[in-house]
Amino acid sequence: LIISFFSYFSENLLVPVYAIFTQKIGGDLFTAGSALAISYALIGIGIVISGRFAEKHHTEKLQMVIGLLINMFVIIGYMNIKSPLGLYVTFIFSALAISISQPALSGFYSSIIQDGKHTSRWGDMYGLIYLTSAISAFVSGFITQQFGFTALFYLMFFTEGLALIGSLYLLRIPKKV
Repeated sequence: LIISFFSYFSENLLVPVYAIFTQKIGGDLFTAGSALAISYALIGIGIVISGRFAEKHHTEKLQMVIGLLINMFVIIGYMNIKSPLGLYVTFIFSALAISISQPALSGFYSSIIQDGKHTSRWGDMYGLIYLTSAISAFVSGFITQQFGFTALFYLMFFTEGLALIGSLYLLRIPKKV
């Protein structure tokens, strides 16, 4: 859950200020909407493929690490976006990162839930996601208003780094907990 907290926190920091960021780099509302639409479509297709791959080859923990590592580079990409084209390219790589890590994280989390606790533990996970989103929305607006997008991207990088460190620790856990 801690890894999820830091990862969702980082990923959701841009959400409340995304349209403003898109305008700042020369885009408009259509740019913002179409970039998200492309990203979500790629994530949807990628998650199906990645989930099947992880299950077949038992690569859940490795995929979490790889996805989080790619996302670290995506955040560096955000810091260097200068045009709508850069936004589209960065979102494609973000979709790749999420596609690789998300089903692996869910699969790993499912594998460590005690029998008879699936509903409550998934309730914990989704509660964490929404509470994290609330916190990151508040922090995002404040940080961006006070210090700008660069500070926001550094915070995203730091929190995603914490998630990556946690996932590296998971590589040391035996297959069956």
